Amino acid sequence: MPQTAHLFGQDPIVITKRIQREIYNTTGINASIGIGPDLFLLKIALDVESKHSNSRIAMWTYEDVSKKLWGIGTATEEVLHGMGLFSLKDVAKTPKELLIKRFGKVKGEESYHFSYGIDESRMANKYILKSISITKGQILLEDCFSHNKLKMLLLEQIEETCFCLRSIDKKLCGSFRKAFAM
Repeated sequence: MPQTAHLFGQDPIVITKRIQREIYNTTGINASIGIGPDLFLLKIALDVESKHSNSRIAMWTYEDVSKKLWGIGTATEEVLHGMGLFSLKDVAKTPKELLIKRFGKVKGEESYHFSYGIDESRMANKYILKSISITKGQILLEDCFSHNKLKMLLLEQIEETCFCLRSIDKKLCGSFRKAFAM
């Protein structure tokens, strides 16, 4: 988002509130938004925290505590703290071999990779759906600075989502979630 500050403003929270307002005014849908320095952190900010906050906005950085991550509960957090690790940044500075020795191959490598924003797992393996949902995602391969192009991309996603909604035989009510990397 720093590259688009001249288009949208400096503060990511201000930008996301404006985006939320535009989505609501256009569609009547309350959007949840995750903000992060990379796709991994914005994804977990969106999935883990934003939908539970009053503002429906969550911003995560590598300074955030590790307990917020999937699979890290109180016991694991205590072990990490005992190792002097209090943030994702601390975990990233730890040799992978030490994490593997302490947590085993699977959890050690996963913790190491998560600390660098690498999550190669499939989304379907992480979540058990509680309700029917329709998802439309798109990762842009380069930064987009054009307000018109961004508007066109969002309209395309809305059109595809509406097509899916019309194709199912159920009345749906819910929320719209969108994630932005900065």
